[in-house]
Amino acid sequence: MYFLFLGICFLLSNTIWATSLHVERLESQPGATQAGSLAYWQVNDFEGVEFPIHVIRVDLKAPEIRVSVSAESPAKDPDSGKAITREPKAAAHDAGMVAAINANAFAEGSGVLSRIAGVAPGKAVELYGDAMANGVFFPGKFDPYAGSLWSDADNVIHVAELEEGALAKMPGVTNAVTGFHQLIRNSKVLDWGAAEDENAQRIARTAAGISNKNEFLYLVVAEGKHGVFSKSGFTEPAIARFMASLGCVEALMFDGGGSSSMVADFGDGLELVNHPADRLTRPVPVMLGVVGIGEEARSK
Repeated sequence: MYFLFLGICFLLSNTIWATSLHVERLESQPGATQAGSLAYWQVNDFEGVEFPIHVIRVDLKAPEIRVSVSAESPAKDPDSGKAITREPKAAAHDAGMVAAINANAFAEGSGVLSRIAGVAPGKAVELYGDAMANGVFFPGKFDPYAGSLWSDADNVIHVAELEEGALAKMPGVTNAVTGFHQLIRNSKVLDWGAAEDENAQRIARTAAGISNKNEFLYLVVAEGKHGVFSKSGFTEPAIARFMASLGCVEALMFDGGGSSSMVADFGDGLELVNHPADRLTRPVPVMLGVVGIGEEARSK
């Protein structure tokens, strides 16, 4: 009876631990030993330009959490390799996430019109770069300069450029996403020579990075508007410098603009943290986030 009692107490404590997991809202960036396993703060200006920047710091050493990916195959064609677009909050909710950001870029076909059509929820879209969600592999359009982020069996996060199809062959890897090229590699801010295009404009941006010794994962969404004359948001070089200011030694940029979205549970359920660049929340196919160990999907 004694051991049965201990077993019940252990199960109850794990259940309370998982279901009570939430993001702590702070006024400013905490020190390395401050705050809990999940901490959020907002930065209101960077390098003299005022605009909201949302940051979630994930303590990768915390035993109660793990990094996860949310993506779903089309019900009518589950072997197509495509993923369906979903509202960010719903996608994170269904995956049991307590915090998440958008990841892979996507298109329903090619060209602007197909991208606009792909904004509707429930659309089967092609991904830019590979993704993996709980062991399900989604092959995307390959770019040799694109960076990928993945977690291994020990919850260690890796960021690197990979060969085509490499993610699907890695033993023990069940969650992975692909962005555009890396912002930071081996503590060096990379200069990709952003020209007079979207990379040089100030727009909403999404990025993720890891600190030295895999201590923290940083999830970042900066608010901004589309257009050459936008005064808010990050240029690509600026978001690279911002990630470096957080202490990232590796960092990667994801889909931005209207796709940029961050959701978090501050204790009262998931909510959209940022204001979407298109005013309306854009459905996306892949979310990178955090779940509690032992916590089942919230709505399944």
